[in-house]
Amino acid sequence: MYRTIRPLTISLLGSAALLAGAQSALAADLPPPPPPIEIRESNYDWGGVYIGGVIAAGSVDNTYIPIGAADPEISGSGIVGGGMIGYNYQIDDFVVGVEGDYMFTGIHNRNSADGVDQEFSYLATIRARAGWAHDNTLFYGTAGVAFMRSKFHIMPADETLTKTHVGYTVGLGIEHAFTENLTARTEYLYASFGKKDYVYTVGTVRTGIDDVHIARAGLAYKF
Repeated sequence: MYRTIRPLTISLLGSAALLAGAQSALAADLPPPPPPIEIRESNYDWGGVYIGGVIAAGSVDNTYIPIGAADPEISGSGIVGGGMIGYNYQIDDFVVGVEGDYMFTGIHNRNSADGVDQEFSYLATIRARAGWAHDNTLFYGTAGVAFMRSKFHIMPADETLTKTHVGYTVGLGIEHAFTENLTARTEYLYASFGKKDYVYTVGTVRTGIDDVHIARAGLAYKF
């Protein structure tokens, strides 16, 4: 009986060893397992300081009041461009911040019938921004104070006066982050400014800057 069991045991042990060897050889031929998947947060961090530049198309449609005359219109358009700096603070998906910009303008208004023209050398704003972030895209509104430098020229007397108008601006925009630091945006700004008197030797002209429309694109670097 003993002699019968012993060969059977040896046979079973040998089979197990052969099976283990075959499994080891098969495992050696298989490619290594892929690394574990790293789970990351998908929500982009909009918080921090940023600087950038903008380029835009702008138009101004306003009126002026020569003393003792009607209220004629004067309007024009041109290219606008400059720089910006700002700061964002993010709470969950809500983003708030402040932004300032300074833009040189090529907007030139003209009323040839009355012999007057008006140029705008710069437009600057200081605005609050608030919006909702969806991963790498920010939808926002903005509002604040604006400053616009106006040079008003009357051709008959060949006189030019320059003044700075102060007003308000509001707007909407969309900004997208392409990398951790680089963002791009498109936005629309509307601005309106108070009236000022331009006193010439031949009389006084009163003008505001009633309707300023700025459609612009920008790039920013976030630190």
